[in-house]
Amino acid sequence: MSGLYQTSSDASVVGGPRSLYQQALHTAGVSIPDRHRKPAGRGRVLILAALGIAILSMVVHLVSSLGGADGAAFRCFALHGAAALRACEEVIAADSPPEIRAEAYYNRGVELDHLGRPAEAALAYEHAVRLKPDYAAAYTNMGIALANLGRWDDATRAYRVAIREQPEFADAHYNLGLALAGLRRWAEALEAFGEAARLNPADAAALYNMGLTLNRLGRNAEAVQAYRAAVDVRPGYADAWGNLGMTAYRLGRRSDSLEAFERARSLVPTYFDDRPAQRRAWEQSRQEPPIMREQRRPELVGQVAGD
Repeated sequence: MSGLYQTSSDASVVGGPRSLYQQALHTAGVSIPDRHRKPAGRGRVLILAALGIAILSMVVHLVSSLGGADGAAFRCFALHGAAALRACEEVIAADSPPEIRAEAYYNRGVELDHLGRPAEAALAYEHAVRLKPDYAAAYTNMGIALANLGRWDDATRAYRVAIREQPEFADAHYNLGLALAGLRRWAEALEAFGEAARLNPADAAALYNMGLTLNRLGRNAEAVQAYRAAVDVRPGYADAWGNLGMTAYRLGRRSDSLEAFERARSLVPTYFDDRPAQRRAWEQSRQEPPIMREQRRPELVGQVAGD
């Protein structure tokens, strides 16, 4: 696959696995929000900023002062790092309902993931699913931890259980694709990425990875279609434009290749600096006489193979 640009250490697919770091626990009358919610935009008036700081200070004081099982559960879901781990351990050790302990194990896994301790995280997620067997998010995050340990087969099994429990969970299909690509099972990876894209048509990374797996399978005309779909969703996707250019070049569609390469270069002026094969293809596409490129113009890259 010389010349195709891959941004992942996996040499096959782009991006890392996607995790569902959301807490659904309601404790002490408080619903804990997604800890990865985007911060509010700038430009708020000073009085609102001051009010927000005051409320935050009150919450921090409340979290610090709460004790007992309810307080530990609150801290487990509201804090981060070592403080969250200690609080989650308190919840796990307490005589709490199984679902609450499952959530505590889940959040312990999240914190261990953040701390770069995937083996311990995988064990925490395993405890979570023992207590709550239909916990799709825990199976998904378990797969991520296992993949980070290079245990691709175990990761695929975890993702498949997540999909069984929640078939419409697009990120579980996407992550399954990553794991299967890690195993070089390209046809299965393509199917997983395709399902992720079907469930979430705006997922440019899934479409991009479909293109890469199609390249691996030697189905370059279909790969062009996938890259086209990726840049339709995300016009600023330089890597997809570059791979579109390289794939079109391989198909002899030099006019389309040049157009795609130029788009990649316009988005990232240094695009070819670490892509020598793509640079050579771009230069050769530029050198071809315009009349020859025009003669090939009817071979549109966007056509579905076989149409």
